[in-house]
Amino acid sequence: MADLKEVIKKQRSYFDSGRTLEPTFRLKMLTTLQKAITEHETEITDALQRDLNKAPFEAYETEIGIILGELRYIIKNLKSWAKPRQVKTPLTHFKSTSYIVPEPYGVVL
Repeated sequence: MADLKEVIKKQRSYFDSGRTLEPTFRLKMLTTLQKAITEHETEITDALQRDLNKAPFEAYETEIGIILGELRYIIKNLKSWAKPRQVKTPLTHFKSTSYIVPEPYGVVL
């Protein structure tokens, strides 16, 4: 349990440094994850067979394929999701421009 707390502490510290906020960084990490899953698909399928007795097709349909599909969707849309959006400014702030700037919710991708 102490190891897990240390990992979380390090992850929080890295997140707080601000290096993970840029969409280009996040895209690189998501692409790396996608590549790792694709390269190790056989090992993942074998593990699902041993642990959950899933056939290779079932493993892909219910685990691997879903994750890869979600990764493709996120990679395709992340830049547009991360763009600041201009919104209406209240009359009390006349001559100002208001934006919503999306930021990640947590410390992981």
